Amino acid sequence: MSPMDTYEISDREDSESDESDYSDDDKPKKRIPKWAQRVHLITALEKQFAVGNQRIDPDNIFPEVQTCNLEEIFDQKKSRYKKRTSSGNWTQDKVTAKEKLVYKREMGFQGR
Repeated sequence: MSPMDTYEISDREDSESDESDYSDDDKPKKRIPKWAQRVHLITALEKQFAVGNQRIDPDNIFPEVQTCNLEEIFDQKKSRYKKRTSSGNWTQDKVTAKEKLVYKREMGFQGR
């Protein structure tokens, strides 16, 4: 994806005085990337919410996550990343094979 196709999200102004200085029409507008323009977005959403055999199984796009490696995500090492508290311990809350099969069947992805 080229830099022209990305969209940088900036923080909103926290100060009420800043917001009151401009009306919505006066505020500078960001360029809407091609993928987010109405005609392209509607086409993508129609594909995403298709029915029957046209429906896309998200498991074919996104890999299953076994763990959340914070050092990889943030590209830095911190001692607190290694200390996993209960919120970082996913072993008791794994999706079972039965739950995966039920999901695939209910979403219509089973048997394709």
